[in-house]
Amino acid sequence: MRLHHLEARHGDTSFAFLVLRLRKASDRDAIVALIQKIAPMVPDAEAFIAELPEDLEESMKIVGMPWLPADDDDGLEEQQALLAQASEVEDAWFFQTGTGLPSVVDGDDDDDEDDDGDITGERGIIVVDGDDDDEDEDDDDEDDDVVWSHGPPPQVMQVRFPVDGYPQILEELDWEDFGIAFKLAGDWQPGESTVLLGFHSLWLSPYGGRYRNAAVTIDPKHHAAHLWVDRFAVPCSAAEQVHHLLWILSKLDEITPVLHARFAGATMQQKYGGLMGDTAEPFVLGGNPLLAVHAKAGEAGVDAWIASQRGWSNEEIAQMLRELAIELVTGSDTDAGGEVDAAFDADEEPTMSVGASIDDKAEAGEGEGDEDDDDDDADDDDDDDDDEDDDDNSEGDEDEDRNRHITRHAGEVLTARAAAGLLDPRVAAALRPILAVPSKYEHRRSAVVEVLGAMKDRESVPQLIKIFDDTPITSSLDAIGKEDFLIKVASALGAIADPSAIPALSNLVRAAGDHNDKPRAPAAEALASCLAAAPQPIDDSVLASLLTPIAERNSAEANADLHFAYGRLASVLPAAQRSAARDRLAETPTKRTDATPTLARLAALSLTSGAADPAALAEMQPLIHDALTRLDYAHEYTVRNIRTALRIASALPSVVSPDDLVWLTRFTEPDIRTQAHALLAQLGRPLDAAPVFDRTTARSLADSALVQRIEDVHVVGRAALIGEAARRKLAAARPAIIAAADAAITRAREGGASLWNPDTAILSASVKALRAFALDADTISLFDRMLRHSNHHVKWELLQDPPEDERLIGGMFHVLGEKWGWQEKTAKSWLGQFQGSPAYEAERRRDDMN
Repeated sequence: MRLHHLEARHGDTSFAFLVLRLRKASDRDAIVALIQKIAPMVPDAEAFIAELPEDLEESMKIVGMPWLPADDDDGLEEQQALLAQASEVEDAWFFQTGTGLPSVVDGDDDDDEDDDGDITGERGIIVVDGDDDDEDEDDDDEDDDVVWSHGPPPQVMQVRFPVDGYPQILEELDWEDFGIAFKLAGDWQPGESTVLLGFHSLWLSPYGGRYRNAAVTIDPKHHAAHLWVDRFAVPCSAAEQVHHLLWILSKLDEITPVLHARFAGATMQQKYGGLMGDTAEPFVLGGNPLLAVHAKAGEAGVDAWIASQRGWSNEEIAQMLRELAIELVTGSDTDAGGEVDAAFDADEEPTMSVGASIDDKAEAGEGEGDEDDDDDDADDDDDDDDDEDDDDNSEGDEDEDRNRHITRHAGEVLTARAAAGLLDPRVAAALRPILAVPSKYEHRRSAVVEVLGAMKDRESVPQLIKIFDDTPITSSLDAIGKEDFLIKVASALGAIADPSAIPALSNLVRAAGDHNDKPRAPAAEALASCLAAAPQPIDDSVLASLLTPIAERNSAEANADLHFAYGRLASVLPAAQRSAARDRLAETPTKRTDATPTLARLAALSLTSGAADPAALAEMQPLIHDALTRLDYAHEYTVRNIRTALRIASALPSVVSPDDLVWLTRFTEPDIRTQAHALLAQLGRPLDAAPVFDRTTARSLADSALVQRIEDVHVVGRAALIGEAARRKLAAARPAIIAAADAAITRAREGGASLWNPDTAILSASVKALRAFALDADTISLFDRMLRHSNHHVKWELLQDPPEDERLIGGMFHVLGEKWGWQEKTAKSWLGQFQGSPAYEAERRRDDMN
């Protein structure tokens, strides 16, 4: 038997499981006998046996189960002795996570354990029932101060297999929908569902229940699966979340090779299909190699790849071709603008139009047979015909999911072009009919609403208002999907600013119930825009509806949004009502008194005063300076605070210093850059936009220009430039790379706070780049500074593979002394190679003296 990763307990183990690959497929009785042999290693082995279905449909050759790691070396030897008795096992893998966040899941522990997972043979579901949305938001704010028991969970930044959407996911991660889909090599093996459930638990267990729904969607037919979670409200940076999930998949890859992966959140069908009685077989596309193939070799390359590959089915290839067609239509090339406009036919229901050749391939991919398909394809001809039938219900559900992605990307392109005034006005007439056609998940109507709002299309206002009447939120469960849609409708009406929307927006602001709280502030801001166009009094109940959650909701983000919306709304009211509104706000206690809500409250009081109060503005200045310049514990919190502060600064520009805005013009978030530039222009300090670079555009630069861009702080995508210098092994760039990394270290907060996302990328790229050159004194000095910094994120990439250079011994002793999770273990192992050397002994004595 080959043993992999059998080790004693790591820190505070939040979850551990083992995977056994058997020499031959075994029935239930044999599996039970095996579990009984190693029962001391399995927590509550009898309970696990009881959960095995009595009538396993197929014998299992691989099985995953919980594992109880040994406490010390003696316990480890006992486990090795137990395993030695299991001659039927060919390979055994052991995985554990030795850290965790404090749990936020309440309720009976026994019930929680009973709900850990079900083995269905096709789809393993793990659902954690969280509290209502209000309490979830409360937990988010409390999470600002929680820390890992033994440092963040393991992470990797590189894996053996291709991953679509990486590293873009570092900038685009959506906490509401996060996950990874993947395709595995070979055929599906009975028992693999237990392994996938184990890895899903290994992924999420350290986060203490900070999510709403989570599941594994398993597609045995295509040997693919999807690990996903929604409402993943964790106090970690996007980089930490992404790289931890990559580590999870890298461990699965050790057992069953991963062919391809892609970052993707769950569809609404995956989340709620079971509740709606959906019995369709799951389909998971674990990646799309054709996107890279087409980018490199065009359609000829696509044809050659399809002809030569044997690992993907026709159904998967057909879906890849659809996605490729969508990518070609919705690409960012400005020459494609006419194609995007033409995607909407005024005489028919708007649909995306794709290039004929690629589209034809997609149709052919669904209809043609494949000699290499599984033998059962011939037996399933009737089912295949049903799948290809355009009227088939399950195919319609799949089309709905595809339309979600089509609409999202096409909608983004159209919205951007509309905001820039580049969209043909005739498009609005083609889009309006869609507003009257509700769909299952509202992805298409949401995109259309955003486009019409950007176009400021007044003719769509009656239909937008009607959406409010037709889409009431009646409960917290009913709010799922609806609240975000209504926020987009309200924002569109605010952009159009038509006074006829005032009654409908007023009704949305004062809609009863906590389940209507999320759209309340956006609707109030939209109402303020409409009232600015036609000033008039409003019913006092509208303002009261904002004050109640200000006093009761324990969410910093919601509190700040509600305060600012109240201030904006009251500022456009007649003087008498505005003055009364200010008095009521001043008398209303606020549930949150931390910095950003306090800033928003001061802004609201100032906006409702009618005239600038120098004392109030002076009180706001240090708060807005802090919100615009301070790094919060995680990048997401930093961005959240900045967005609130920018909205306040737009309304009260006299409280902001232009100097605080300059660095915001280099953020990776386009909306922050745009708002910062607008404010700088408003304050008389216009600034040229920073050039934006990614891996593709960086390659277009000559060597001298590349070095110059790395030296320039006014760029977006500096890490991509450093990565390109590393690819070229451009030694002339070394001083600029060191300077960029040094500046990132200077910005890092002490302790465990996350870095600014661009700095995380810069440090990662810099370490890789500098390792490609000879380690000169300046590089060693930089690496030593990383190691001695108290923030474990600063030294993260360096400790992934530290160079064997004795000049780093002092820094490694410092890491060892910090006793921080896996980094302490890495330092101890690294120092062992120099033990007894003069340099080691000198640094050890110096360390002892300190």
